[in-house]
Amino acid sequence: MICIFIICLIGGLSSCAEDRSVIGDDFEIPKLTDENTIEFTVDVLGEWTQLEVFGGGGRMAIEWGDGRLQKIEDPEAGLITYKYGNRRSYRVRIWAEELDYCNLGSLLLPVKDLRIGNLPKMRDLALTCFANTREIDLSRSCPNVENVNIGNCADLEYVDISQCDSLKSVLIGGNPKLTSLDVTDKCKLKNLNCSGNQLSSLSLKDLPQLNSLDCSYNPELSRLEFDEKMEISTLFIGHCNFQNLDFLDRLPLLLEFVCRNNQLKELELPESLWIKYLDCSNNQLTRLSISENWLLTRVDCHSNRLDKEALNQLFEMLGTASDYPHSKSYLSYYDNPGEYTCNQEMPVRNGWTIEEKGAQ
Repeated sequence: MICIFIICLIGGLSSCAEDRSVIGDDFEIPKLTDENTIEFTVDVLGEWTQLEVFGGGGRMAIEWGDGRLQKIEDPEAGLITYKYGNRRSYRVRIWAEELDYCNLGSLLLPVKDLRIGNLPKMRDLALTCFANTREIDLSRSCPNVENVNIGNCADLEYVDISQCDSLKSVLIGGNPKLTSLDVTDKCKLKNLNCSGNQLSSLSLKDLPQLNSLDCSYNPELSRLEFDEKMEISTLFIGHCNFQNLDFLDRLPLLLEFVCRNNQLKELELPESLWIKYLDCSNNQLTRLSISENWLLTRVDCHSNRLDKEALNQLFEMLGTASDYPHSKSYLSYYDNPGEYTCNQEMPVRNGWTIEEKGAQ
């Protein structure tokens, strides 16, 4: 069930200057208000003059902003296209109170000033590339939403999902003015991606089902708060500002861990951690401790400050590479002070495939 707003050059309905008419299917709709619509402004200023809308999950109607109202009984039946006749700004309203899925985004035409009404049936919502939109309050507008994608909104400063207790997947990323985010107390949340924002800290408290977490590319992020034992198996915190990682013992099920491009000087993985993939490259590591385990199939620790002794100790700890569940295990340690003086034969003899610089 899909409702997508995008921009392209495909033939469709064309508007005349302020043509006030009703087109499309014949059914009654309520009066369009702030409460039952999604509203935004589109700037038709250049060569690109057309919008496309895919719909699903219920009937919909669209006020294109030039006087025309289009009704769609079954939005999933085919592509809805609308070509504007004049180059100017248009205020678009979509009657959306029957929809349970909506994806609004822009590739070429600028869209801005987003406003969302009260849409309790909405389950899946994606909003991308909206300018002049400082706040998105889904607690008020879409309290029953399960999957959220909010990204690349240049002016977004605040997102409220505090009352969206049915959330299962959250992607809120690429918003350069978003400095805080409250995702706590979501008992159904399994996947969280908040990469590419300006967060400095993030609490992951009361998220008992959280399995995947991506906080990469938050250049000021240096603090994460976890409950005592969590079910996270994938954690990406690359390109942040961590100087230490004092939370790893709270993640006993961690399998994939990326902490590249931080400010780490030492990294010691708990012995209880059976990690499969580790990327701690491009830090300031002088010491790296990893317990031998048969799941480990890749370690990237290149571009650090590991000397001869530190690398030899690492090779001993890694032990013999396992041929199960993968036939090869990979290790990269180039651009370290001890790269050429360490015992280079040891990991090779133990079955590790050494990746040279530029091979990845």
